[in-house]
Amino acid sequence: MNQTVTNTRSHLITPCTSRKRGDYGIPIRVSELSAPDLGTLTTQWFNSLNSSKAFETSAVDLYAGGAWSLVKELCKSFDYQWVLSAGYGLINANSIVKPYNITFSNGKSESIPSLNFATQKEANIYWWRAINQCKSNKARIDGGITKLLSKYRNDNFLFVVSKSYIEVIIDEINNCIERNIIDKEKIIIISSYKANGACKHQVLRVDPNLTTYFRCTLANLNYKLAQHIIEKKTSFGIEYFKKEIEKIKLEPKKKSTKKKLSDEEVRIITIEILHKYKDAAKSKTKALDILRNTYNLSCSAERFSPIYEFCKVHIY
Repeated sequence: MNQTVTNTRSHLITPCTSRKRGDYGIPIRVSELSAPDLGTLTTQWFNSLNSSKAFETSAVDLYAGGAWSLVKELCKSFDYQWVLSAGYGLINANSIVKPYNITFSNGKSESIPSLNFATQKEANIYWWRAINQCKSNKARIDGGITKLLSKYRNDNFLFVVSKSYIEVIIDEINNCIERNIIDKEKIIIISSYKANGACKHQVLRVDPNLTTYFRCTLANLNYKLAQHIIEKKTSFGIEYFKKEIEKIKLEPKKKSTKKKLSDEEVRIITIEILHKYKDAAKSKTKALDILRNTYNLSCSAERFSPIYEFCKVHIY
């Protein structure tokens, strides 16, 4: 049995991303598999992953997109980074994985099939438990959320998660609190999800109207909110976090004063992005995502494309 770690550290837990880098090979897609039930599908899934000819890489290097760029910036303020992966379960950001395409989000081509379950939520919960228990899953954290919270029970855990991902782990978090595996004050969840149970009051529910303040998409709002709170050096505690958000709401609404960038300014910023984000910016789509979502600047794809190609040629 792992002994409990006693010194207080901080842990960041976020979902995986639908966008993944394409230079590691063809991903395993759940839509290309067929099974009568999710138990059988779990076995097929890991047989396919383990026999895939795609290259292995760390999870942190596989995921891509604007949201993941925000996560990578955010994780610099934490001691540990964990990922809620629809393909591998609970994994460390440095766990070795292969390309895959499956999601807990509803209505997607690669959503987990409900098969013998009445609802998508029930199917998602079953799938999460199955992949975390599957011995063929070489990347999983043995024991999942419960073992993680137990081992580091004196540490602080920040979950920054979407509704479809928190739904599959909320019962496990509640159970850990109810069984005194961890104090609820050690957990904060940033999400749009309305939780019940032991961690009900540990959820910082995200107000969608804050997209205007942070000048971001709804998909990136959770991360922007977390980033803002961390940058303010807010003490870890749900009430401290809530007060920080209340300060935003009390600020007078600002008129948009976003400066129109010249081509030369876009070039300078693009060069900075290419140097700073390297592989994560090796396509114009990824670089534009970073410019928009991390730098909070606007530029049309049509205008950005030739500028990006010019910068890329001169750098590489």
